[in-house]
Amino acid sequence: MCTKYVANNLGTEFTEPPAFDMNMVYDSSLATTPLIFILSPGVDPQNQIQTLADALDVELEACALGQGQAPIATRMINDGVAHGGFKYLANCHLSISWMTDLERI
Repeated sequence: MCTKYVANNLGTEFTEPPAFDMNMVYDSSLATTPLIFILSPGVDPQNQIQTLADALDVELEACALGQGQAPIATRMINDGVAHGGFKYLANCHLSISWMTDLERI
């Protein structure tokens, strides 16, 4: 009912998500600010990120976080700071204890 109310009173543009455009997201970003995607179950933007990295001729390195992956992710981020490139960290919810380290890095 909330969706119907908003659509009726404000318009459907407020109830329908816009088409996702990775190039537009990238163009609105800065090198000093990471892009963070909050995803629904089953959604994985890695292919779109890989396509963008290929188009920009940028290296993409990925890590699925979980048990024992924090040191790998730390190395990836430090390498990215030093040499550039895209670093994709998936399943961050599996490394909650490492998130404060990620924020510090």
